[in-house]
Amino acid sequence: YTYRMELRDAGPATLRLGERAARRLHASAVRARALDDWAAAVELGMVAEPLPVPDPGFRAELLFDLGFALRMLGRLEEALACLRRSLDQAVEAGDLRVMARARVLAVESRVGSGQLMELDAEARSERERALGEAEASGDARAQAEVWNCLSEQAWNEGDFGRSWVELQR
Repeated sequence: YTYRMELRDAGPATLRLGERAARRLHASAVRARALDDWAAAVELGMVAEPLPVPDPGFRAELLFDLGFALRMLGRLEEALACLRRSLDQAVEAGDLRVMARARVLAVESRVGSGQLMELDAEARSERERALGEAEASGDARAQAEVWNCLSEQAWNEGDFGRSWVELQR
């Protein structure tokens, strides 16, 4: 794909080749993530990210996975940038599942980088917005991730009863 683009061969066949490459690289990054090889997941995601993918839903997923891997390596600023772009793409695609996951992970990244305090009203508001998106999506994993974050926030607020209830959902 890169060589064809350098030769200014940006026809439909080249764009399809780039999209197939992005999908394969993303699949490899997901496998690396499953093996807890975060450095490989980031490297593969970084190679896949600039490739042409007309599907905003796939791009949202790719950016979310890249942001997640970057966060696991402690590269919070880069993770936050990917998660924001993932959220934008998920909104464009109407993908509530990725919207919820990207939103809650972006809040956690902002808290981790010191841009947002754990107990700020904005953090709670974003988490609750993510909960609405996760519930509307019907995706159990997205719901579990959001409920876990809400439980952690309740714990940090000293509301241990609410924390336990939210963790059990």
